[in-house]
Amino acid sequence: MDQVAKLFAQYAQVALSFLGQTNVLIQLGIIAIAFPVAWLISNRVEPKLEDRARQIKGMSGLLRVAIAFLRRLEWLFFIILLGLAFVATNVTNWPGNNYLIYATLLLSSAWLLIAVISHTIRKRTFRVVFAWGAWLFVAAKILGITDDIAALLDSAAFSIGSFRLSILGAIQATILIGAVLWVSVAAGKFLDKRIQNVEE
Repeated sequence: MDQVAKLFAQYAQVALSFLGQTNVLIQLGIIAIAFPVAWLISNRVEPKLEDRARQIKGMSGLLRVAIAFLRRLEWLFFIILLGLAFVATNVTNWPGNNYLIYATLLLSSAWLLIAVISHTIRKRTFRVVFAWGAWLFVAAKILGITDDIAALLDSAAFSIGSFRLSILGAIQATILIGAVLWVSVAAGKFLDKRIQNVEE
């Protein structure tokens, strides 16, 4: 656990020095302004589009995804505004570095896509776990810290005799078991429907 505490302290020190830079503060200001503007635009547009979406009949799955997308319309406008800000900062070369805007744009796009896709999962618990798990994985990939996180989770472990269990191993086992159970249940439901449709 001492190693984990040292890693956290190192990351905290890097984060503080990073946030103290002028170009980073400017980018944070642009991001902070973009979201309220996106939220205001969404409040004007969402009710009109939702009325049209509810006219979809006979396709409950499509309706659920459409409504899930509309409920997160502010994220779509946020992504659009960040895209415009990214292009503008590239053209003007101000504030000299726009990596934070770019990373936020990618993370927001991933969150919107995963949130909409997760609504195809009917069970709320599975939906929430999938959404957060998928987004955290994608976020780690985008930020390039997957190896650091894996090392951190693997270092946090305890031993039972000769058996060593780390947080990373527990997460991997949970994902594997969950995937196997999901495939088994899906296959069982599919076969059950096919069998019920057979006349003899």
